[in-house]
Amino acid sequence: MFNCDPTAVFRLILKPTTTDTELEGEVTKVRQAMVNQAIARIKQIYLPEDLRRRVLYDLNAQIANTTTRQFIQEVRQVVAKPALPIEQR
Repeated sequence: MFNCDPTAVFRLILKPTTTDTELEGEVTKVRQAMVNQAIARIKQIYLPEDLRRRVLYDLNAQIANTTTRQFIQEVRQVVAKPALPIEQR
């Protein structure tokens, strides 16, 4: 009589699934590529310097490439500045 654990048989029959760690790595790579492409595009177009800095900050924040100090500086600048003048909108 052959006594076998069914989960062992399933491991042989079924294809292994991607682990959460592997998926996380892929998501990180895709996110990094998207941000890099967006930064390259932003550098090609005209934007007022304040707006350019904020957009680049937000893009870097999406890949957790900002420090707490940068975040606090950005918040202070946003709070201290009025809306963009009409000619810069």
